[in-house]
Amino acid sequence: YWNDPEVLQKLGQAMGLGAAGEAATSAELS
Repeated sequence: YWNDPEVLQKLGQAMGLGAAGEAATSAELS
């Protein structure tokens, strides 16, 4: 669950934190 890039990205957007979204995006693109 927590390792799902989409979930992390949604959590980051929901919390207004870019870190989670960026990490998820980087992991997804890698």
